[in-house]
Amino acid sequence: MGVGKPYTSLKDLQAEPVNTNREVLLADKTNDNKLAALLQLIDTECKALGLSPKVLDSRDGASTNIKKACVKKICEIIR
Repeated sequence: MGVGKPYTSLKDLQAEPVNTNREVLLADKTNDNKLAALLQLIDTECKALGLSPKVLDSRDGASTNIKKACVKKICEIIR
């Protein structure tokens, strides 16, 4: 994991032996109800702002504005 490297799945990371040469934060919404609720709230709020798979794949001004609004909303939620 890191810049230019592929992401490792949670399942694969959990199967690896402990490696003290790097820090990895594992977040598992299946075992953390508060995290699952937070992610659901964020998903709902961003969809309400117009976020969709099409918007995520687009680079036009309107899509960029929706993405910026979602980032701002996420920041407000996690404060």
